[in-house]
Amino acid sequence: MVQGTFIFAYAVLAEATLSFLGVGAPPYIPSWGNVINAGGKLINEAPWIALFPAIAITVTGLGLNLLGGRPPRRARPPPCAASRARADYGIFGGHL
Repeated sequence: MVQGTFIFAYAVLAEATLSFLGVGAPPYIPSWGNVINAGGKLINEAPWIALFPAIAITVTGLGLNLLGGRPPRRARPPPCAASRARADYGIFGGHL
């Protein structure tokens, strides 16, 4: 699942980049890259046309990376007693 979320985020970004450059999906197919490309021509009059799809791409990429970036709780090993003891004493050896 972890690798799948990273690959999917990369695929979304690659499709948007190729569509923005004009070598991806045809212009009549709505995609975030095509919308940003069309909004770039109107950036002075209506900046939200390019801004909202860019925010959507960013949130999607970050969300997918955060989703896959941390393994599930049951897959992580439990902390050992030594690491819990170090956490109780802090940097200088005194109790926190």
